[in-house]
Amino acid sequence: MGASTIDTDVNDELVQIVDEENKAVKGAPRWVMRKQNLPHRSSYVFIYNSKKQLYVQMRTLTKDYLPGYYTLCTGGVVQVDEPDLVNAKREVAEEMGIENSVLNFIATKHYKDDKVDVWQNIYTLYYNGPVNNQKEEVDHVEMWDIDEVLDKEKAGLKICPDTLAAFKVVRDSLTLP
Repeated sequence: MGASTIDTDVNDELVQIVDEENKAVKGAPRWVMRKQNLPHRSSYVFIYNSKKQLYVQMRTLTKDYLPGYYTLCTGGVVQVDEPDLVNAKREVAEEMGIENSVLNFIATKHYKDDKVDVWQNIYTLYYNGPVNNQKEEVDHVEMWDIDEVLDKEKAGLKICPDTLAAFKVVRDSLTLP
């Protein structure tokens, strides 16, 4: 994928870089964070409904991280000085068109592999309604039964591994109110 296919405005946004204890240390452009795999924060909001289904996104091919993969949650990187909950709500509104969401905080976990070093702010959102996905970031949304997510991963579907790790933390919290 050539650099011209990635949105340069998004690549230049300032991301909150953190240390090994999740303390804010500096800001860096998103492209620097990706290139150097710098530790940062991101929101992971698992949206589910009364049928115990997750709203699963297919990432667009222009994403800078794992384009064309499924992501089990809505979310995004925390910008400099942006409160974590504000980021999570903003991402839900931007990516899914769900305004004024009431999020349930589950945990903050550290995840690291060769592509990403992230402190995951994990939330759930119980929601029974339509979504208006952001076409620049979300190719489409599918409904997956919560109990079948791990089977889909074993079957070889390309699922973002960081969202899979966060799902394993949150799956027991996806209960009906």
